[in-house]
Amino acid sequence: FRNIRPLKCCQHNLQISSFRTSPLRLLIYRKTHYLIVFNEFYKHHQNFKVIHLAETEKIRDWKIDLSDIKYPYEVLGKGSIDNYNKFYFAKKIWDKLDQEKPNVIYLGGYFHISFWVALLWAKIHRVKTILEMDSNKFDHVRIDWKEFIKKQFVKNCDVGLSYGELSKSYF
Repeated sequence: FRNIRPLKCCQHNLQISSFRTSPLRLLIYRKTHYLIVFNEFYKHHQNFKVIHLAETEKIRDWKIDLSDIKYPYEVLGKGSIDNYNKFYFAKKIWDKLDQEKPNVIYLGGYFHISFWVALLWAKIHRVKTILEMDSNKFDHVRIDWKEFIKKQFVKNCDVGLSYGELSKSYF
């Protein structure tokens, strides 16, 4: 990514990129399993809201107690994300962005259509985007046309957060 200025976040040894003038406003995640990280982040930064697409997904075996969440949030779908049509969340995300009018959008990936909708909304409304990614070149067999599409998504985000050197080098 271009113009990345790494900062340390909370007590963790994470590197995140930030904008000097824009506070973090809206984070979009597909499920609620990041609650420990967001709870810790909220102790230091109260100017954000998390939109979770759903509570969980079929490939995960966890139960989240929503009363443990201390940060501002909204869950768009009860239960597993797999129980919903992807376009259901796409419309919900667009409407939520229109309602919240964030000045920064933090995207928890690129693999769900809702993230593409949020990126499109951000481009139309000239809102900065931060992309979180944990993929690396070894986690899946790579298919050229899919990689091309993914590259277009990544190129349209303003800043990125990666988990380690393998992920950083992949992007």
